[in-house]
Amino acid sequence: MYIKDKSGSYQANLGFPGVVPDAMPTKNIGYPDLMIGGPGFEHPIWRWNGKEYDFYKKIKEKDLEKLKQLVSRN
Repeated sequence: MYIKDKSGSYQANLGFPGVVPDAMPTKNIGYPDLMIGGPGFEHPIWRWNGKEYDFYKKIKEKDLEKLKQLVSRN
């Protein structure tokens, strides 16, 4: 994934192989939190820190399902 910097150039961010990140309904500094899906019952959430996406926390599968249900109601 690439993020545009202040000069208008794109800089590589999250430079590791994986699936396409899912944008979460939560945001920080105007950027959506990203979930990098994968096998298992906990998924890493990455949050924008003003310069790059950084690991924020893990979300359990059951909490992710609750969040999806809440978003779909709105």
